[in-house]
Amino acid sequence: MFTSSRHDQAAINMQRKAILGGMFSTFAAFVFLFIAGQFASQDFMLVLGGMVFLCGLLAYDIMGRRIWENRLSATIEKISTNHDRLVREVARNRSDIAILKEGLGEMGNAVKANNDNSVEQGMLQTIVNRLTALGEKPRPKIGTKHDTSVLELEMAPPPSRTVPANDIDMAMNMGHEKYSDTVVGELVQHAVREDKINIFMQPVVSLPQRKTRMYEIFGRVRANGGVYLPAARYMDFARREELVAALDNLTLLRCLQMLRSHREKNGTTPYVLNVSASTIRDKSFMTDLIAFLGTNHKMAQRLIFEIPQEELYNADQKTRVLLKALSKLGCRFSMDRVRSRRFDLELMKELQVRFIKLEAGWLLKEANTQSGFNRINRLKKHLDAFGIDMIVEKIEGEDMLRELLDFNIDYGQGYLFGKPDHSAAFHKKAA
Repeated sequence: MFTSSRHDQAAINMQRKAILGGMFSTFAAFVFLFIAGQFASQDFMLVLGGMVFLCGLLAYDIMGRRIWENRLSATIEKISTNHDRLVREVARNRSDIAILKEGLGEMGNAVKANNDNSVEQGMLQTIVNRLTALGEKPRPKIGTKHDTSVLELEMAPPPSRTVPANDIDMAMNMGHEKYSDTVVGELVQHAVREDKINIFMQPVVSLPQRKTRMYEIFGRVRANGGVYLPAARYMDFARREELVAALDNLTLLRCLQMLRSHREKNGTTPYVLNVSASTIRDKSFMTDLIAFLGTNHKMAQRLIFEIPQEELYNADQKTRVLLKALSKLGCRFSMDRVRSRRFDLELMKELQVRFIKLEAGWLLKEANTQSGFNRINRLKKHLDAFGIDMIVEKIEGEDMLRELLDFNIDYGQGYLFGKPDHSAAFHKKAA
């Protein structure tokens, strides 16, 4: 403030001096011309008067520039002073914020540790409670009411498959055939009650770069001798005994633990998990999950829940509320097991569906039919318009990939890029 006042006063003094100097110079010029007029001719006086006028203009311009330069110098100095003051204030604020963050971080870690443990215990307790209520009847399906922006496919949907997605390589693991249905049932029940679910992962790559962008997670039941039962071997039993939700829940718990344990090694790659309708309708578990992810937003942003088309379309209003709550936390959804010609794009957008999974064999078979190539391209354009990326699974060779790239697909999954392996193998590679 003192510096600014000093410069302002100097500028005012200079302006006063310029005015006084101008008045004195004007008076002196008039006196000089009057005296000279007594002895010189009229033409000479005109020339002399013009020269005096030009000298006055020059002096006025010089004084004006000096005043402007002083004002500019004062303004620059004022800005520099304020900048230094602002820098000091920012430095002090940063120091205060760092101290505050450190204190809040310590408090947050303590609260988070307590919340994480309590929520995980709540999840496990929910699973145990569900196992004691196996007699609960499944809820009736409710048809979707969303009819706007429905894409009606001209092509036939993929046929139903007997082996779940990505289980082909697991079914090739010879050794599980020797186990009877009774033994398989006991292994599944033991795995659920003793929390013995093993996690396998398969990469999903962006195309055409073939860079791993996400991993799909599978829960597998381990038998003796390092044999892992494929899902096709025990899912029928799990459905009959209503253990599908428990298996999904334990797989999700393992995934969350894995995300937390390895977040420093690979802290951005998303994980894709298959979930069933019974899991989505398990409000106790879903409530615990939402509470847990509410305190772990970074983990929520790395979760992509894969839901079958039929179960997604037939979700009731309460289920949709739960899905929307997960999406607000950062979770995303993928739709697989496409069996209907109708693509309810508005519903998919509403429920934050960002991916759709289709089989490579079906796309290639459709492309070989009349106008099939154009139909697939129209489907891709509709999906792009709603911000939905296409994941093509079961890509098993270079020739197959070359044909699929004509459709500008976004992601690929299959033998060509890597088959499912134990999670420890992928974490070892990342390390």
